[in-house]
Amino acid sequence: MTPDRDSPSSRTGEDTAPPATAANPYAEILNLARRASSRHGFLAQALAYVGRYFGCPYAALYARCGSETIQEETHNGPTDPKFWAPAVQEFLTSSLGDQQPRARLLSGKRADLKIALLSTPLSNDSASISGAVALIVRGDATTARTQLATLQALASVMASALPTGRNAPNERPTAPLDAGGQALAKAAAVSSPEELAFALTNNLRTRLGCEQVALGLVSGRHVRILSISGLDDVNRRSPGVTRLRAAMEECLDFGEPIVCQQDSGWAGERLSTGHRLHQAWQESAGGASVVSIPLQVDDRCEAILGLRRRADAPFHRAQLAEIGKLIEPFLPAMFLVRQAKRGLLRHAHDSLGSALRALLGPGRLGVKISTVAVVAAATWFCWGTLDYTVTASARIVPAQQRHIAVPFDGILATAEVMVGDPVRKGDVLCRFDQRELELERARLMAQLAVLDQEYMRAQAADNPVEARLVQANQRYTRVQLDLINRRSEQAICRAPFDGVVIAGDLRKQVGSVLAQGTPLFDVTPYEGWALELTVPEATAADVRAGQRGRFAGHARPEATQTFALTRMWPSAEVRDARNVYVVEAAFDSIGDWLRPGMEGVAEIQIGRRRVWWIALHRALDYLRVNFWL
Repeated sequence: MTPDRDSPSSRTGEDTAPPATAANPYAEILNLARRASSRHGFLAQALAYVGRYFGCPYAALYARCGSETIQEETHNGPTDPKFWAPAVQEFLTSSLGDQQPRARLLSGKRADLKIALLSTPLSNDSASISGAVALIVRGDATTARTQLATLQALASVMASALPTGRNAPNERPTAPLDAGGQALAKAAAVSSPEELAFALTNNLRTRLGCEQVALGLVSGRHVRILSISGLDDVNRRSPGVTRLRAAMEECLDFGEPIVCQQDSGWAGERLSTGHRLHQAWQESAGGASVVSIPLQVDDRCEAILGLRRRADAPFHRAQLAEIGKLIEPFLPAMFLVRQAKRGLLRHAHDSLGSALRALLGPGRLGVKISTVAVVAAATWFCWGTLDYTVTASARIVPAQQRHIAVPFDGILATAEVMVGDPVRKGDVLCRFDQRELELERARLMAQLAVLDQEYMRAQAADNPVEARLVQANQRYTRVQLDLINRRSEQAICRAPFDGVVIAGDLRKQVGSVLAQGTPLFDVTPYEGWALELTVPEATAADVRAGQRGRFAGHARPEATQTFALTRMWPSAEVRDARNVYVVEAAFDSIGDWLRPGMEGVAEIQIGRRRVWWIALHRALDYLRVNFWL
């Protein structure tokens, strides 16, 4: 199929067609029909307008108008039309045979590029034109369905507004629009599905001579009544509306027109005449003739039409077929109006329903598995639990430590050990010079000897007062001697227990005079290590004595050590410009590689918490503190 090179319009339609406006495309097509000088020119301009309206890169049309064959194509945008032409022309050719709206989704090389081929018949009730329109658009399955309904409505207006011959410019076509074209043109001006349904029901009541006409839209297995002729508002709780809705849903379940009337002309035909809910509707209407007609769009029931006449004016089968053809052109427009006027919640509901239907449909196994995995992960995130832990910096400190200082002012004579040396209880650590002590001891011993002689002389002289004075001097001298002996013992510093020297290197101070109280050595037991943790203030409220955890040192992070918290200091300290709380812990077992002063990371096990709380509680706390939420 090749395009007509002698078309009165250009290939893009930019020379003869006005700019596309999305406000009222149906009215714009009617304006094109009024201005067109020929059928060919009208269809060329209308196709160019439709192409611009959808923003499609390529569109094609094929139609037969009596003995005239019309082929047109149009393209928009910078892309080469030869790239799109083969696929669209092939789809148009295959669509000419079945005369049904069709859509085919295509996948692009990029994951975010989704395109669809759309086609719809181009015909009217007078059979003055027969053909199809095809184009390519961007969008997913939901968008393609909406655009196909729009294309179907626009094609119906194009076929209905087709001029009968060559008219003068700006002259109205001699052939009037049929009911479908008028309905679609009118639908373009309404603001809601209820307004369109109100106009339809009142128009049909007058045209068909009915007492009442009602229109309801199908939602799942239920019917929602949009309009009842003669009523400005539909009270869905009233008994009459309830019986009418029940009858419509009975027609929806049956899938074919249902008639309930006194006339027996339907006997022996397939059309049903004896359903109970319709009989209840007839009885409430005083024995009038009632009928429900399902209205189909793409082989799916989208609406139910309910009619009521006087008992002496029964319905006939030919009338039902005519009524269906009269009302069905409105349904695509009503669908578009309903889609365009949805609220945010309804839009979300419809989008979710469309996604669920696509997910639960056949195929797409990978998408289903991914969706199940995402739902399971979201459920676990909201309701699942995990072990909540607090991480803190930690340092190994001695659990027991003995500080050894200078016992008195003296000269350091020798230093027997240094930092890191193991010691046994009683081992000499250092010695002080005792020469002055020995001299003092000798002086005191000599003084005691003198006092003994004086005491003996006082006894011989029978002088008790002098004897008692000498005895007092003797006791004083012996106390001084004991003090010298005590200092002699302290002059030799010994290890208080088995352990290791962790501080104290006196090799450079040998021979120096050290003042009393000067630190000499720090000695700690071999296995007396403890853990000191600094917990941040933000997590300190979760930490309690008795909780357990594990420690990984920087020296050997693969060899973790378990511990239990023993106590927490009551007040905070500032370390590294942070407000922290110090917590002490005891190891369950001591590794032989542990040394005092080693640092690492400690993980404290708090307990089970919700996954969402573990992931978001820090952000929530930040918002509460900074924004008072």
